[in-house]
Amino acid sequence: PYNVELEIQGHLNAIGTPAQPITFKPQFGEWQGIYFNGGTGDLQHVTVRDGNGASSGGLRGNIVAKNVLTGEVRISDSVISDHSSRGLNILDSHVVVSDTLFTRNGGVPLWIGGANSVVTMTANSFVGNNVDRTYIEPGAMTANDIHLGSQTVMEGYLFTGDYVVPPGITLTVDPGVTVMAPYNVELQIQGNLNAIGALNDALGGVTVTLEDDFSAYDPEMTPGKTLLLTGQQAEALVRYRMEVGDGSNESRMR
Repeated sequence: PYNVELEIQGHLNAIGTPAQPITFKPQFGEWQGIYFNGGTGDLQHVTVRDGNGASSGGLRGNIVAKNVLTGEVRISDSVISDHSSRGLNILDSHVVVSDTLFTRNGGVPLWIGGANSVVTMTANSFVGNNVDRTYIEPGAMTANDIHLGSQTVMEGYLFTGDYVVPPGITLTVDPGVTVMAPYNVELQIQGNLNAIGALNDALGGVTVTLEDDFSAYDPEMTPGKTLLLTGQQAEALVRYRMEVGDGSNESRMR
């Protein structure tokens, strides 16, 4: 019923199969969803749907993860759908999401906040939501290195306010990823921005005839070979030039 939630302080083990998925939904109307209040979970072939209102932790979402810092919540091969506001809402939590469909969520399908959040996303699809984006609050995930990975289908990542990458922290943006922000918002780098592949790929790659041997990093990258370098090959050329040839500045600039 409405105003009812499933709160996890221990561990939720919900392992379905493609033929027998597990569904969490209200008896009728809406409910407040699954709230991981420091607890952990393993959800596979699970559908969580039709949430509304805030959990007892004050956050809205079909799935809310708050203060999950010992262990993690793992979601794979699942569906998160039909929430009036947020599909998956993460605050200061460790969450792994893979091969999961976010769809028909009325607000934001995935929202990330809290410096201590560590969120790993792989091969997810964002389709038919109000916006098909992942929203990132200022300061989110900044206690550790940050990785904005490419997904199967997603419009991009949106910084909701000024975002600062602190000293000693690296923000890595994968090739093909779009990063967005509202008007008057900036991305400030005090640590390190690793977006070699993304920038190079946006320009269509670069054609290079290799004078040195990079085959330790990619078997195709041998001396004398002409390649259109994109993605990891372009990154290898930039990162490892100082380790090939005679190591001189002249060699690295060729």
